[in-house]
Amino acid sequence: LDTTTKVHEELVAMLRLMKDWRMLALFPMFFASNYFYAYQGSVNATVFDGPTRALNATLEGAGAIVGALFIGFFVLDNKYMSRRNRGYLGLAVVTSMIIIIWAVGLSWQVTFGRNYVTVHGRPINYHDSDYKGKGALFFFYYFGDACYQALAYWIMSALSNDPFTLARFAGLYKAIQSAGAAGSYGMDAVLHPLLNEHLASWIMMLFSFPLAFLVIRSIKETNYEDEKVVYVEDVRKMEMEEAASDSAEKESVHSAAAPPAVGA
Repeated sequence: LDTTTKVHEELVAMLRLMKDWRMLALFPMFFASNYFYAYQGSVNATVFDGPTRALNATLEGAGAIVGALFIGFFVLDNKYMSRRNRGYLGLAVVTSMIIIIWAVGLSWQVTFGRNYVTVHGRPINYHDSDYKGKGALFFFYYFGDACYQALAYWIMSALSNDPFTLARFAGLYKAIQSAGAAGSYGMDAVLHPLLNEHLASWIMMLFSFPLAFLVIRSIKETNYEDEKVVYVEDVRKMEMEEAASDSAEKESVHSAAAPPAVGA
């Protein structure tokens, strides 16, 4: 097992990640993975009243939970398919989802802007007859978000078995993801049209899919032959053998140091 690394060793290892074309190819996916939060939050605040915003937030959380369970159990962890085929299927499912969900969102977005309340007189309440479809859209926005991010994590996890490498992958993912989120909130802060924010979020996700496909193509069915694998049972056995060896060595030293027995 590897010991903990020093700060400069981690910095060097992170720089090496930049030389891995697979990580560079996943940058757009990382960047886009939280970009749409500012847009969706803006729509929620612009169009709906307080109680309905709270309901939408609940629907978003429910959508994220259901989406993560769906993509995990039925697609990415499907034991009846090979690893690479699971990646292909996951990418196909997520791509289809993002196209459909965001196309529905676009069909609604083109009908209003930031002046929704001024134009319509009041915000939407969940008792209104036209709320159901919009509430469902918020559910599926986060359903698709969970699937999108689960796919990103799955791709990274399929590239290595080494926990140190995977930790660096996740750190890089969160760094690029946070940069994207910061950019989206900056875009929203200067009050760009909501349609522009919608299109920016959607186009970035669509752009990331072909690059993710190239990375999935490089995934092997197993990494065990490429990386040293350590099993828990082997570690325990090794520890027991070392303990027995140390005990025998101590007994040998003690016996050699003991004075000879004096005859009666």
